[in-house]
Amino acid sequence: MKVQSIQGEGFRNLDPFYIEPDDNNVILGENAQGKTNFIEALWLFTGFNSFRGAKDEEFIKLEGSRAFLKLMWNDGKRDVKAEIEIRKSPKSKIKKMTFNNVVQKSRNSFIGKFKCCVFSPASLNLVEDGPESRRRFLDAAISQIRRDYAVNLSEYERMIKQRNAALKHYKNITARTDFLETVKILDEQISALGTVIHLLRCDYIKKIKEFATQIYAGISKSKEKLDIIYKSTVFKDYDTCGIYNKKNVEKYYNTLQKAQKADIAAGFTTTGIHRDEIKLELDGVSAKSYGSQGQKRSVAIALKLGEAAVTKDVCGTPPVILLDDILSELDHGRREYTLNNIKGAQVFLTSCDPGNMIPLEEGKVFFVKNGKIEERG
Repeated sequence: MKVQSIQGEGFRNLDPFYIEPDDNNVILGENAQGKTNFIEALWLFTGFNSFRGAKDEEFIKLEGSRAFLKLMWNDGKRDVKAEIEIRKSPKSKIKKMTFNNVVQKSRNSFIGKFKCCVFSPASLNLVEDGPESRRRFLDAAISQIRRDYAVNLSEYERMIKQRNAALKHYKNITARTDFLETVKILDEQISALGTVIHLLRCDYIKKIKEFATQIYAGISKSKEKLDIIYKSTVFKDYDTCGIYNKKNVEKYYNTLQKAQKADIAAGFTTTGIHRDEIKLELDGVSAKSYGSQGQKRSVAIALKLGEAAVTKDVCGTPPVILLDDILSELDHGRREYTLNNIKGAQVFLTSCDPGNMIPLEEGKVFFVKNGKIEERG
């Protein structure tokens, strides 16, 4: 996976730009000049929302009415072109996305086409935040290598919203029989999809665990052992779930039925893959609760580098690596290890400190100031 060119107009605070990157690319500049905006522009071609949680209208320059991005890359087999356009209107923001000149129905259509791994300061919160953050990381990582996963997850989330809406209005419903029948139908569909998603998650956990534990051992010089454990609210021992079959779907369905009273009281669905947890442990204890800041950073690095390794292993080509102001927060040893473990992939690295680029040895340097991007020698 290699970006051949990227251009933009009216995006965030950036002046119109056109860049033909190298294998290694360093984006230098002081804070609040536009470095992260450039990284975000690349990330949007994955089909996912902003890794900063921004809304579509925030991508348009304050004084502008339109933002436009165009990316050309080679996916290891062919050259690809994609475009994103966002326009302001009195009532809404309209986004147009094309892939090889074909208009796409939604941003989800991009998922799996441009494979990318972003490592930002927010990635360090993977260890410290709640289960939702780790589920989101897992779902995004799997979606990039399995398009069907993103489709199934989107449909599952839609059905959970319908079920939650029914649960919230239960006390105001006069025809309780109709309510129970509606929930029964939803539970059958949710169980089928939830079982599929659970199995794909378990398969991915096994893959990333193999790489991430080795990477963490390298970072920590084997002082601690990292373990990644998937805790399911349905299948208590996820390794025994095994395959997709009627028995496992029925187990999921029965779990939902048993939790129905608790769900009615809570007003939402308390059991299912949307409530599962990914636990990160060091020598058998929670990294979140007992790990030092250095250990937590090391776990986060291991997860992100593990994600990149799985993508390369499954797809045969490494993803594009985006490192956004992350090296300055790492000590010398972790910085060197991170850079050494992304060799072979195209890298975009933002930094305020030119010293962070030294280990890359070759590549291009771009300087960003007040939104203007210039290539430097």
